[in-house]
Amino acid sequence: MVRVHLYTCQKLLFYYQTKGVDEFPEDLLKIITKYLMVPFYISACSQLGLEKDEELIKKLLKKQEEKADKIRDKIKYAEKNYGDSEVTDAKHKLIKLYIAATEGEKAQEVEKEVNLEKMATKLRFDVAIYHASIALCTLNLSSLKHFISKAELLKEHIDYQRKNKLSLFRGLFALITRDFSTAATTFLECLPTFDSDDVITHKELVMYAVISSLVGLDRKELISKCAKCSDVLAILPRIPLLETILNGIVECKYDGILGNLVNLSDSVMKWDPLLVTHRFYFFDHVRSRAFSQFLFAFRTVRIEVMAGVFTITEDMLVRELMRLIVCGRLAARINETSGCIETIRMLKKGMLTQELMEKASELTEKVERLAKAVVLEW
Repeated sequence: MVRVHLYTCQKLLFYYQTKGVDEFPEDLLKIITKYLMVPFYISACSQLGLEKDEELIKKLLKKQEEKADKIRDKIKYAEKNYGDSEVTDAKHKLIKLYIAATEGEKAQEVEKEVNLEKMATKLRFDVAIYHASIALCTLNLSSLKHFISKAELLKEHIDYQRKNKLSLFRGLFALITRDFSTAATTFLECLPTFDSDDVITHKELVMYAVISSLVGLDRKELISKCAKCSDVLAILPRIPLLETILNGIVECKYDGILGNLVNLSDSVMKWDPLLVTHRFYFFDHVRSRAFSQFLFAFRTVRIEVMAGVFTITEDMLVRELMRLIVCGRLAARINETSGCIETIRMLKKGMLTQELMEKASELTEKVERLAKAVVLEW
């Protein structure tokens, strides 16, 4: 359970960083002191704009070295009296100590002393996941990707619980990097056998799965894989705003959906370190999806009718639709003379042809600019 406190610290730090504090929070300091998390404490002080307590740092480092020395004594004893597996297990405990203290570099130094070929596969996997946990805690994407890749190499020789944990980390990486389709599929696959409460809670897994699905899955998959998933239905009522949004998209009930999106963004996504950078993207995408889904059923619809369905003003609706049309995300035109919105239906073959022509036009422009540059050089 070495990862539980890392996840808790990440959430607390982000909360206090968003809220703003004048002194170091006691609940966060309590966890840092318990696990001797010196690097995390220094980073937290920097992010919160507070001065670090040098005496506390010295005290924590001293306790950390005392614990490490006790484990090193056990390693020496194992080297004299036992075999390689016992020595490896003892060194694994030292690695866990440093990982819990967010001392990734010290943990890697110990790993260099260990013969990885003699270490049990599950222990090698656990070490990679420990490092991935620190990377997730600090949102270091390059390290997170590196250690997930290392864990992937061992997936053929580990039990289903560890495979589930690996899938969870893959999904979290996809979520952070805005690959919502992969994240949604991975999270939904993890739900039936989820037992990784030391990484994220069950409630948060469902929340991430539904948010990713609303962006990354088409309507058919959204209904079959997400909206009808028993694991989602069991937990989703605990997140009423998200439940209302999902049901609104699935059942085509758009009354108040934009207001619920704003409330979800401000009350939930703003305070989650993994979602905060995606909240405007999520709001924009789901709003665009709702508009497109509503207009798909009509050839023409009056502006006041659509504004009434979404419970917004006509001016706001026209403004939002114009932006989506200009960006090419909505196939429609607005006829303000007749007060109607006209949808443009295009066959898939015609859409591919139009896309090809646009790319050909861009390529021609680039070639012309290059030709002019070559002429100027001559």
